[in-house]
Parts: sequence; structure tokens; C-alpha cells
Amino acid sequence: PPVVIEPALPVARAESPATAAAPSAPVAESIQAERDIRLLLDAYRQSYDRLDVVSTAMLWPGVDTAALSRAFGTIASQQVEFDQCALDVLGERATARCNGSLHYVRRVGSSTPQSRTLSWAFELNRSTGKWLISRVSAQ
Repeated sequence: PPVVIEPALPVARAESPATAAAPSAPVAESIQAERDIRLLLDAYRQSYDRLDVVSTAMLWPGVDTAALSRAFGTIASQQVEFDQCALDVLGERATARCNGSLHYVRRVGSSTPQSRTLSWAFELNRSTGKWLISRVSAQ
């Protein structure tokens, strides 16, 4: 009978669990950091919607609470919307650039709702495992 020679198949090498998990660990950390930052940005947005200086200061420890209290005092209601946020995470620091809108009603004067399209730039730092806002600018 004829002899059939099969081509040699490459031998699969088993990787140790540590070796196999190593490449995905930085990816998992990055995904978790982005989730945590998006939660932080959502909490910031909600604290602004509630005109809540205390919760804003917990998310943004460096905020001028007196100035924020004065600003919130001029507004009867507001709603911050982020249409999209681009994140750039580098270790314990990150930036977020968000485009969206601000809808508000003044406390004094016209009660006609006002709207503005804005872009926010956030600088963020992770300290003791928690992301916090270090700086915000909006234009």
C-alpha cells in the first residue's frame, strides 16, 4: 500500500498563566481607568445639574467653592449634557475633552431657558486609586 506522509504540524506550546495574562493586564487597566473617568465625568455633570457645590468639591477638590456657590446662586436650574468625551489616559494622569451643551434658567430676570454649546477640557489625576478632577475649563 502507498505510504502517505502528512505535513508536520506546528507544535502548540502551552503558555504559563502569567505569560498569557501579561499582555491583557495593561489593556484591562486602561479599560477600567476609562470606565472610572466616565463615571467621574457623569458625577460631575449630575452635581452641576443639582447645583450642588459640596458634591462638586468632592470630585474637584481644588474648585473655588465660594465662586461656585455664587455662580450656582444666580441659576434657578441647569442641565449639563456631554454629547461625546475623548479620553487620553497616561498612567495616573488623564485628560478628557467633552463637547456638549448647557441649558439653564436664571434665578433673576428672564425665566426664558437659555442654551449654550460648550467644550470642556478636564485634567484628571488618580490619587489613592480614585480619579479626581484637578482642573476644568469650558468655552
